[in-house]
Amino acid sequence: MSTAQADLLKDLEIVTMMAGLMEKYLVSDLLFRPMPDLSGAPPLTPGNFLLRQHRLSALQDRFLDADQRQSLAEATAQFNEDTRKRPQIFEAKANRELKNRANQWRDYLKEMEEDFVPAFYNNQVETRAIIQTLVDRFDDSPGTLDPDALELVAELDAQLRLHWQDGKFVWDEGWQPVYPRNKYWWLYGTFE
Repeated sequence: MSTAQADLLKDLEIVTMMAGLMEKYLVSDLLFRPMPDLSGAPPLTPGNFLLRQHRLSALQDRFLDADQRQSLAEATAQFNEDTRKRPQIFEAKANRELKNRANQWRDYLKEMEEDFVPAFYNNQVETRAIIQTLVDRFDDSPGTLDPDALELVAELDAQLRLHWQDGKFVWDEGWQPVYPRNKYWWLYGTFE
């Protein structure tokens, strides 16, 4: 089993558990809900679910068997139903996360300018990928996402481009088809 497939199977486990908790999560005040029943899982947030669901959906025919694809379809349907029932709450949580992730990304880029360690970028860039999945989720609903947070992300992208050197895909090559270079340029290269 490849690393990409093993990571996707872990993502499937995470997505399935998150979907089962989404209804209760939406009515809670927590933005980052811990997932103590699943070792190594990130906290439940809209972005953490959407990042993994996007990757799984794009690679399901390549890496998942029929039962796993069915589990993904059920988790996606449950997530969509729960968020459809409470759209304002979901949008509010997504906006809170977008602001939080944009600030995290800003802080990380500031640290990179002071003392860049290339090995850390591969892990930290997940924050930027989560931002993108949140933006993509609301692509059909302009004005839903906080304009100040979106402006900050655009400014941070411009800042990163000043120090960017195009290069290889930074994550496992098995995931590369999910992230085309023209849209996810910050996954193809390194900070200089």
